[in-house]
Amino acid sequence: MTDTDLIVPVELHALVANRAVRADKDRFKRWSPMFTMMLNEEFKTSGEPEPYENLQDYWTGTGFEGVHLQWQLPEALTTGHLDHDSGESTFPLVPNRWLVVRYATVRGATTVAGWVVHSDYLSSQRPDANPIWDGSNSYLNPYAATATTDRIGRAHDLATGPWHDPREDDPAPRPLFLTAIGSGLPAFAAFAPYHRNVFLFQDTLQDLRDRQHGDNYPPDAMLSYAVIGWYSDDDADILRQAPEIPDLLPPGADPGNLVDVLEALGWAVPDCASGAIRRTRYAGTALGVDWQREGLVPDSDRPDGTSTKFALGHSTADAGAALVAQQTRSARDGDLIKALFHGELGAMDSADGPIDLDEAMRRSWFSGSEGGSLWRVVNRPAEQDTDEPAPELPQPEWLDRLNDHQAEYDQGMAELARLQWRLWSLWWLRELPEKRRPKPFEFDVAAWNGEITAVGEQISALQATLEELQTAIDEFADRELPETQELKRSPQPSFYRPADPVIVMEGAGTTQPLGRPDDQPLPCRLPSALLTRVRIGGADVTPAPDPPAPDLTGLPELCRPLIAELAMLDRAARTGSALEDIVARPADLTDGPFPEYTRVWRQPWLPMYLQWRIKYCATPFRSGGTGQGGSDNWTFDGDDYHWNGTGVPEGDGEGGVRWTSFAGRSFLTPGLSYVLREQAKRKLAGAPDELLGQLRLLQDDFDELDILSQTLDGFNDWLIQQNGAAQVTTDQRILDLAGQSNHVPDAAGDRREQRFQPVRAGQFYFTELHVIDRFGQALRLVTALDSQPAQLAPVRAASVTPDPEKPLFPGAKTDRFIQLPPRLLQDARIRFEPVHHSDDRPLAAVSSAPDPLGDTPVAGWLLVNHLDQTLLVYAPDGSPLGELRVIRTAAGQREIAWNSLPHARYDEPGDFEGVYPHVAGFASELVGRDADTFGLLMTTIDRALSRIADPAPEEDRTPARLIGRPVAMIRARLGLELLGPPLTDPAWDEALRPSAQEYPDYRWPVRLGAYERLADGLIGYYTSEPGQDTSYRQLHVPVQGRDTAAYASAAADDGPYFSLIGTGAGIAMPARSVDRSLSRYLTLLACPHTAVHATTDLLPVTSLAVDADLTHRALAAIRASFRLNPLLAPVRSEEPTRGSARSEPEPANSGIFMPRPSALHGAWSWAEPLVSGDGPPLWTDLPILPADDLSHPDDPVPAARAGYLQLHPRADGQGETR
Repeated sequence: MTDTDLIVPVELHALVANRAVRADKDRFKRWSPMFTMMLNEEFKTSGEPEPYENLQDYWTGTGFEGVHLQWQLPEALTTGHLDHDSGESTFPLVPNRWLVVRYATVRGATTVAGWVVHSDYLSSQRPDANPIWDGSNSYLNPYAATATTDRIGRAHDLATGPWHDPREDDPAPRPLFLTAIGSGLPAFAAFAPYHRNVFLFQDTLQDLRDRQHGDNYPPDAMLSYAVIGWYSDDDADILRQAPEIPDLLPPGADPGNLVDVLEALGWAVPDCASGAIRRTRYAGTALGVDWQREGLVPDSDRPDGTSTKFALGHSTADAGAALVAQQTRSARDGDLIKALFHGELGAMDSADGPIDLDEAMRRSWFSGSEGGSLWRVVNRPAEQDTDEPAPELPQPEWLDRLNDHQAEYDQGMAELARLQWRLWSLWWLRELPEKRRPKPFEFDVAAWNGEITAVGEQISALQATLEELQTAIDEFADRELPETQELKRSPQPSFYRPADPVIVMEGAGTTQPLGRPDDQPLPCRLPSALLTRVRIGGADVTPAPDPPAPDLTGLPELCRPLIAELAMLDRAARTGSALEDIVARPADLTDGPFPEYTRVWRQPWLPMYLQWRIKYCATPFRSGGTGQGGSDNWTFDGDDYHWNGTGVPEGDGEGGVRWTSFAGRSFLTPGLSYVLREQAKRKLAGAPDELLGQLRLLQDDFDELDILSQTLDGFNDWLIQQNGAAQVTTDQRILDLAGQSNHVPDAAGDRREQRFQPVRAGQFYFTELHVIDRFGQALRLVTALDSQPAQLAPVRAASVTPDPEKPLFPGAKTDRFIQLPPRLLQDARIRFEPVHHSDDRPLAAVSSAPDPLGDTPVAGWLLVNHLDQTLLVYAPDGSPLGELRVIRTAAGQREIAWNSLPHARYDEPGDFEGVYPHVAGFASELVGRDADTFGLLMTTIDRALSRIADPAPEEDRTPARLIGRPVAMIRARLGLELLGPPLTDPAWDEALRPSAQEYPDYRWPVRLGAYERLADGLIGYYTSEPGQDTSYRQLHVPVQGRDTAAYASAAADDGPYFSLIGTGAGIAMPARSVDRSLSRYLTLLACPHTAVHATTDLLPVTSLAVDADLTHRALAAIRASFRLNPLLAPVRSEEPTRGSARSEPEPANSGIFMPRPSALHGAWSWAEPLVSGDGPPLWTDLPILPADDLSHPDDPVPAARAGYLQLHPRADGQGETR
């Protein structure tokens, strides 16, 4: 036999359904697809039954008895691959023929039987077939032009005759179609009731009955099984498909190279493999299956539920950390799990570690979506010999038009999505049968048809507009630019939507990993390299040349040697502990490659689904409308929302409140242990030797964790009355307009089920909770008994734990409730971004009058001069403007005054109001205020900068650093934006003429800054209500704790200059669509090297930072100025030739004669004003000549001078280094 076949192992699971298993009515929860009802105009149900509905009960009869064999396809055949061009996912074709061979030992005699499973058999292929009973499973005809029901799968008993493949009789066979998702059901190849006689075979064992022994039922037997799979068409084999499947092969892989293809599939071939391999075969075994019809329920890993714990949170890490903390009674252990999960272990040892870790975790509570694009002209990447930042590029005038087109296109796409959903909703509801409508309901056919037509026309017009916009955008790509420049698209901030709550479960009996590790490819074998020896009972056994086998006529040649291998292993299974020994020590007791997944049989327990039913009570964010008569039911404390205990809707449910019921089902995965293991593996790369062993042990521990997790899929969709269960595809009549949709509206035919809540806020508890495995076996965790649940108390993360002092109703036991704080269920974002320093335009916009300062958001710079007790003020480019200081007036009052700095182009703040409006506003408002205000301002800046960590102080060598750390005045825009228009209620009473929603007018506090966070750069901010000019009458500061006492007493006659940010209530913003968003413009006082954060709890924390290159250029231009008054010093016209140290620079010919400071950090000079007329004074700069101890009789008489000692950068922008 040549090695043209590659033998790929499959995992074979064998469920024994004896009388005890069948009699346990609570053991199973099984259901099957309902495509017939989905396509039936009288029903139009989901393709999959709703949870706890359509449960099959046929296993209570004897027809369910026997051994159920399910073969688990290799991971490579169950993985979809996304085509990035079309946006469609492609799944590989899977083997469609399977030989099942059984060795049965009854009363000491061994017999063999076999069946061929015709996996892709369709009842529609037989004109005489019964369309209801022929075939084993409900299916959709893959060859039909429209959705048409069919049935799939059958088995042929080889005892009735040899196998003859029907494709051999077809002169024009159709291409194969069978994939792991079948008719579009993700669970098709995994859940046994979906694929009988496709990937599962039920051996009823009826052929083992012997009338001579009086067998009315199958007798006790020891069974061993083998399955062997293949493609009926070699052209459909995965080795030939792989190059045609988008994104299956990695970049650079050679489609014609077998090694590259197998590596992409995650399969390993023997070293002796040659290039002769042309196709694949699939093989697996189940050995030593113990059949006893009257026996007990076979032992399995299925727990009894008493030791199972489950936790809930906003994310996997949130719930997992709560579970670990509860189990270990250590909050730090929970934090370590969160840190490792998010790859933030380093944060555990940093000052901001808890905050950074909390922010990373909260970010995972949301899923992101694209926020649009912005275009800029940038320098092409190039190697530079200098670390100096490249100069800012002037933007071409046409860039504004391009960005306008792009913004219109982005908004148009959001509007298109809304219209398409509305069209599909109206169409879907119109086509529903009358019995699905509420009673009473007047259905106006003309009105519905008219609205559908009108929306369709809107979509057509918008689609045409979007095509024109895309064409216009594409044309800009042809604009000519210098070779060193390019047009670059940058993403706008993402929109976010809250994720569904997550449940993490420990002790559910999971035994399978999420997937094979990348460094452990699936070991495959060759026909020439099978088992050649096994040791049984002290004797070596070799494969028989002609083992007992069913009729193999028409079957692959490879079946016979694989059956011979089965015969050897079956003998081992029937001989004491021989098979256990072989599995434990294959290298010692066998010759030849040992087949993967070979093990001693054990009743399978393979958790797959989490199925639940909950009762939910809304606690709305606000009651009574958006006017003055309304009130918020939730309070923001600056980090989290807390329920006030108000606003619970009345109803006739438990506690006299309104409850709605929701049932759901989602896939369970060992995602938590997988991520923890992979994070530990990632740490191995750079770990020191002493930690390598511990990390490897940690990986092994994570592999053994019995933890499963999953989101409560569909929970958020249910709250906005959308159903994401498998439905019929979009009607072809409106497909071009509505596009494909994976949801349908839930119009609440029963008005009691109306629950539309676009702002999620409420509490729920479980009335039923089950873990269901691949065969439909169920583990009960919460079961409804009458109206009260008998349940294990859930472990709750702090983020979902309600306040026990504020129960939903009097006497309610809060330990079973899970609380969900307010979240917008529409995609939204915090728009916190820098804007132009003078006119607040977006930084990418091009001004009609280009700004010589460039595209900078920095309105100005401040430096606290502790030596002179002044506040130095500079323009955005670092040029001098003036200083604020305290003087004593003629009336004896101490107040703030302004003095221009040397070489300033303006005398008073009002003079530069048109150029630097925000610096002028800041300075003008301070001038004339009392000295206490100035002192507290200086203290505020000083304390903030001492608290804020400087990320890289050693890199800043600018002369200004000698005075202190700079403060940037940053212009910023703040707003909350929704993606598209507000959501609308799809209920029958609202669908045709939806009411306006209140939630776009709700006000959401935004807390800027984080006082306890060292890496937050906010010192304070100035703002006003949207639409008004920024007011500089009040500085809002993020001070907390005991430091707030100084601000409580700091009040002036014209009102307090300082205001505490507190919880952020001073900035309460509505969330509105982009085209009608409401923005606040602010001036931030902040450290330019550190980001400023915005916190809402409604969305992930976002931040704003100043470009580092911009900061460097501006700070390098600042001259530090120190006031000296009076200075008694002469001006010397010539420098003596003696007295200069060799280390001093060449002296100037003239300058002021005084002790010269060190030139380590830059060059020093003396600046003094000259008498001038109106306007700013003229200044003269004099070099400093070093004083010495010599006599200079020719020097002029020293004069008392007033001026500034200035330190400014050298030509290279840095001082000397030593």
